Amino acid sequence: MASPPSMSHPETIYPAPASYERAQAALAALDTARESLRSSEYSEADQRTALCWLANELGTTRPERGTLAAIRAVLEKLDRPDVFRRDQDAWEAHGAKPRSFKSWKSKIHGLLLTDAVDQLEDDAFLEFTAFSSLSPEVNCFARAESLAAPTAEPPRRSADSDLSSASATAAATAAS
Repeated sequence: MASPPSMSHPETIYPAPASYERAQAALAALDTARESLRSSEYSEADQRTALCWLANELGTTRPERGTLAAIRAVLEKLDRPDVFRRDQDAWEAHGAKPRSFKSWKSKIHGLLLTDAVDQLEDDAFLEFTAFSSLSPEVNCFARAESLAAPTAEPPRRSADSDLSSASATAAATAAS
């Protein structure tokens, strides 16, 4: 079993400056790409240059047309969720392949999440992680009150009752 990192070697806990600088460069490229797509001041060539820069910062040495279409689709989905309600709407509108779209969505969202975590102060981050570890895991987006245990026992049908009496019992229970 691996031992936890020691405080005498902080580089094992905190990212190396080179990776921090890479993340900052990627965030700058992301901001530039998003701005180029939002503003009408940028030409198609400027937008392509900004998208290529972002692709390069996220690890692609020579981005191709499909890559740029997927990145554009992800950024448009981020900035215009009212237009592209589903991921499929975005990749279809930009001519990107689903697999490429999902890959770039993962990279870009990961970059945004890393930035959000970096912006949290240490106390807020510790509070968030402590709360997350204590809260029960729910694998759906249900309202909290719908997860509570039922307060009344549901009506039971006896073998000799008919459907109308069971329906009436259920309606009476629901009304109360």
